[in-house]
Formats: sequence, structure tokens, C-alpha cells
Amino acid sequence: MTTAARSASTDRPRQARGGSRDLLDDLKCQAQGVQAQADYNKAQGPALDEAQAAYDQARAAYSAARATAEPLVKQARDKLEECVDRVTCRIDEADRDCLARAYDRIADRLRRCGDNQGCCWEGDCDYDDDVRRCDPDEVAGLIADISRRTQEAAACFADLIKEPAPALPDRVSARRAEVDGIVAAIDAGVTDPIELYARILVARRRLKGVYRGFRTVNDYMDCLAATLTCMVRGHAAIAELTRKAAIHACHRAAWQQACDRLATDTVAEVLAEYIRLCGEDGEGEPGEYPGGQGYGERPPEEQSERPPQQYGERPPEGYGGRPP
Repeated sequence: MTTAARSASTDRPRQARGGSRDLLDDLKCQAQGVQAQADYNKAQGPALDEAQAAYDQARAAYSAARATAEPLVKQARDKLEECVDRVTCRIDEADRDCLARAYDRIADRLRRCGDNQGCCWEGDCDYDDDVRRCDPDEVAGLIADISRRTQEAAACFADLIKEPAPALPDRVSARRAEVDGIVAAIDAGVTDPIELYARILVARRRLKGVYRGFRTVNDYMDCLAATLTCMVRGHAAIAELTRKAAIHACHRAAWQQACDRLATDTVAEVLAEYIRLCGEDGEGEPGEYPGGQGYGERPPEEQSERPPQQYGERPPEGYGGRPP
């Protein structure tokens, strides 16, 4: 915890009437935190509900799309292999080998560029420890980081959910048209077999990736589930951090108000402290009064002695600027 945060936590001027104002401030700040968390959840709820509904329908939709695509893809592959037989006989072996090497180099460069194959999301979405251990001054940065990752997962989900329609049907149509174009060129007697063979190699690669790297329906659904899980966990973590941030801001405001009152009513506070020091019983130690630590003194640090808090529980009293 930084010096500023610790100062707000442990050096807040005490009220002359003991802990009553502290208790009221704490209850008010906790309520503000809960409200901020509820507001965030309410704002995100419709989008998450929509994503969940889309996920529930995705398996049936994707299964149907693949069932429709498979015979069309097989037909295109068969046509392409016929084209290979018709073109390779017009190219000598040395040219075929050289063209294959050239294709391999370009294909490798395409892979390094990113070929949009397989699951578009790979990330750790377990934020519990980060949220639990986050100091007040680090909350804003952690919210920004988790928000970025959650937005990336949401973008991946939005892309994947379009696979059943229109993405997969559109790719199948494009690949079939590409193969038909090669067949038409051969039938028309195009005289450059090198170019035709290069087109065949490229079409074969594109046809191989028509399912976007998902070998089965389950592969697709596993990726979709992972992205949705990251979206839900991300928003849950942000909501909890939003609660913490609101509590921290409220405590700091209460601390500042107490300092302002102390500066404004300094004479009254001196007289109140005088009564505590020199009361009739004479038993009070300097600076002590019922219900709290020494007025204006720093109470002992206790946060390090507390057991670890669980995710979602009320944070330690030291969090956000409240003295014990």
C-alpha cells in the first residue's frame, strides 16, 4: 500500500464522540460500493444474456452448417485433384519442385502473418488472486487491464458466433468459385501451366482451411465456450473492482471531510481533548477516549495480521482509507 493510501487508512482524524461517525461512514461507503457494483452488472447484463443465448443455439446451427458444407467441400476437392492431373503433365519435374518450394516459402510467411485458423482466444481468465490482492492505488490499472482482455474475448466471441452463418457458407462458396475458375481456365486452354499450378496450390491451401482449423463441432464449441467464460469472469472481476474503487473513494472523501472539520473547529477540538486529558476521574491516558484510538494518533497497523480475504468478501478495514 502506498504512503497516500496508508495515510487515508490510518491517519484519519478521530471524532470526539468515538466510533459512531466512523461506523456510519463505513456503512455509507459499503453501500456506495455495493451500488456501484450493481450498476456495473446491470449495464453489462443485457450483452452477456445475449451472448449466452447465442451460445445455446450455436451447436445446432454450426452442426447444420457443417453438414451442408461437407459434400460441397468434397466435391470441390475432387475437382481440384482432377486439375492437378491435367496440369502437372504439362510441367517438367524441375519446375514443379521449384514452384513447390516457392509456395512453401509464401505459405510460411502467411502463417507468420496470422492465418485466422483455430481458436482466436488464448488467455488466462482467472482474476481472483489479482482482485483479492489489489491495493487501492492499483485498482484503476487492473480494471483497465482486465477490461482490455475482456474486450478481446468479446471480439473473438462475436467473430466465432458468425461461423454457422454467414462465415462458413460464404467461405465454402468462395472456395467452390475459385476451383470452378481453375477448371474453366484449363478448359479454355490457358497456355501458362506454371500459373495454373500456382493457382491450384493456393486453392488447395484455402480449401484445407475452409473450416477455420476446427476439425470437429466440439472443437468449435470448446473455443466458443472459452471465450464466453472469459467474458463472464472478466466482467465479474471488473464489477468487484468497481465496488472496491467506490468504497476507497468514499473513505478518502470522508477522511478529507474529517480533516476539514478539524481545521475549521480547531478550538472546539482542543477543548474536547482538554476534557479527555484532564477530566474529573483523572484516569484517562493522554489522547484516549471511549470507543477509539488516541485522537489524532496513528493506530497500530493490523492489516498484515489478517488472514487472506476470500474473493467477493468485504475487504480489510484498512482498504480504502478507514482506520480500525
